Amino acid sequence: MTAGRRPAGFRRVWLGATISATGDAASWIALVALIVAAPRASITILAVCYTAPVAGGGLAAGWALDRFDRRRLLAADAVVRAAVFALVPVSAAAGALPVPLLCAVAAVYGLLKMISLAGFPAMIPQLVDAEELSRANALEGAAYGLASLAGAGLGGLAVGALGYRGAVGLVAFDAVSYLVFAGLLVTVRPAPATRDPRGDAVPPGLNRAEKQELLRHATTEKIRNGGGKLVHLTPEPQFPLPWQRRPHAELRHRQKRRAKSFAGLYLFLTIQT
Repeated sequence: MTAGRRPAGFRRVWLGATISATGDAASWIALVALIVAAPRASITILAVCYTAPVAGGGLAAGWALDRFDRRRLLAADAVVRAAVFALVPVSAAAGALPVPLLCAVAAVYGLLKMISLAGFPAMIPQLVDAEELSRANALEGAAYGLASLAGAGLGGLAVGALGYRGAVGLVAFDAVSYLVFAGLLVTVRPAPATRDPRGDAVPPGLNRAEKQELLRHATTEKIRNGGGKLVHLTPEPQFPLPWQRRPHAELRHRQKRRAKSFAGLYLFLTIQT
């Protein structure tokens, strides 16, 4: 195994991403609960703030992930979101939790969402060797789905048992989870990604002809839809997946799927309220 591609590095990033995903799912439940408890507040507005910025933020995230160091970008994103989410428990401790603050927190989350959602899968080829890619991708996919379910369950239990205090505590937990993720990211040294003449980030040793050959023989499909994840992996061949070589192409595909989900969600919430 080459230097810089030690399994321990992947495990640390995977652990941090899983903890952060759990916090994200829990904090969404908390934000909804806080909005419901607030006078003259609208869940519809919160949902729009939470989802609408994903489209614009996703385009910027794809561009940034193609051009900048992904580890540093993910760490910076985690620190920024930790600071933003920490405003909720700090404001609650001060005795006031305005609705605009909750909506602003949701908007920042949506704006930066795709950095972590696409950044970690795109970084996996820099953390593990080629023969470990299939297992690493499967582990990342399964962990994300389970973390989302566990976080939502944790959120429901905390809000149901503790009410307002539980909701505020969940948002604080999410802020801490971002800091844990950032701290684990800075402990790893991923292998550098080389770039072809057109600027695509590719794993070391792959030229454009090899890249095109991999695309023709791709057997791996990964779809994220509405916060869920379905992963289908075949044992052979084992190689970097298409969105790991060019994340912005996968981002465009995800955004088209999410736009339909967002429209349905907005219509449903409008009818309910």
